[in-house]
Amino acid sequence: MSILPRSPGTDRLIDTAELARHAATLGRHYALHGSAGQPPLSGHFDVATLPGGILLRHARVTNRCDMRCSAEVAPGIKLILLLGGPIDVCFDGRALPAMPGDRRGYCVDVREPVRFDRRARADTTECSLTLTLPGDWLERRLALLADRRHSQPTDGLCDGGLEIRGWQPSAALCAEAAGVFGPVTRDTPVSTVYRENLAWSLIAEAWPVLLEQAARRDVADTALKRATRLDALVRDNAHQPICLERLARRIGMSRASLQRHFRALYGMSPQRFMRRRRLYAAFQALARDGASVSTAAGVAGYGEAANFATAFRQMFGHRPRDIGARH
Repeated sequence: MSILPRSPGTDRLIDTAELARHAATLGRHYALHGSAGQPPLSGHFDVATLPGGILLRHARVTNRCDMRCSAEVAPGIKLILLLGGPIDVCFDGRALPAMPGDRRGYCVDVREPVRFDRRARADTTECSLTLTLPGDWLERRLALLADRRHSQPTDGLCDGGLEIRGWQPSAALCAEAAGVFGPVTRDTPVSTVYRENLAWSLIAEAWPVLLEQAARRDVADTALKRATRLDALVRDNAHQPICLERLARRIGMSRASLQRHFRALYGMSPQRFMRRRRLYAAFQALARDGASVSTAAGVAGYGEAANFATAFRQMFGHRPRDIGARH
C-alpha cells in the first residue's frame, strides 16, 4: 500500500504561468508545448527556498495533456527522489538511469548550464522531490571540515559537464518526504521547519554519493577524508546510543571539533541527528520486520510508547501502529 497521502484540500489546477514562475528560480529559457492554453497539471506543486540558497521542489501531480517542456538549468547538485509514477526527463540529452522499484533516488551533478527536457503523457501521475544545492554548496560545506574559511565562491568545476548517479532511498526517508504533500506544508513556522528537516534528511542519506562527486571537484583532500570517515562511522553506529567522546577518539578530533563537523555535514547537532536516525530505524523495524510498537519504541530509544508515537507521527505523519499495515 502506498504511503503517499491524499490531501484533497491541497489539490488544484496548475497553469503555465505558475510553472514558468517556479522554473525561473531553477534556470532560464523555460518553454512548454502541448497545453493549448489550458492548465497542464493538477495536484500539488511548489518550490520552496531554504537557508543557504537550497531549493526544494515537490510535486504530486496529474498530467492533464500530452506535453513537453524544456529549460536551461544552472550549475548545482540536484538530489531527486521519485516516490511514484513514471518520469521522462533528460539533462543534456541524458535520461535518468533505469532502477528497480517505485522508490528511486538520483544525484545529478550539473557543472555548467545544461538543457533540461521533460515529456509526459496525459492522465499519468508523478510524485517527486528535487533538492537543488547551489553550485558551490558542496565545496563550502566540506571546507568547514578542512579548518579553513571558504569566503570566496568557487565554480567547483574540475572538468565541466554532467554526472548522473542513482541511489536507493530508504523507506523511512520516503515516508518523511511524503509528508511534504500534507497540510503541514502550508506557509507556517511548522512547515518551514519540516522542509528544512526533510532537506537535511535527504542530504544525510545521499552523503555517500555526494562524497563520490566531491572527489571529482575542487575539494581539499583532508576535508574529503574527514567527511568520508565521519559519515561511515555514523552509519555503522546509527542504531546505538551516541557517545561523542568515543566517536571523537575514533575520528581523531576533540568533542568540540566533532560537534562542528557534525553541523557542517548534517546541519544539526550529533544528539538531534542520532535521535532522527533512531526514528528511521524504528520505522524500518515496523515496516520491514513487523515489530511491535513497544519494540520499535525501544529501537528509537523511548521508554514510553506514547512519547515515541508523538515523535514518530511528527516525523512521518503516521501513527506507528499504522505502518505495518501499510507495507
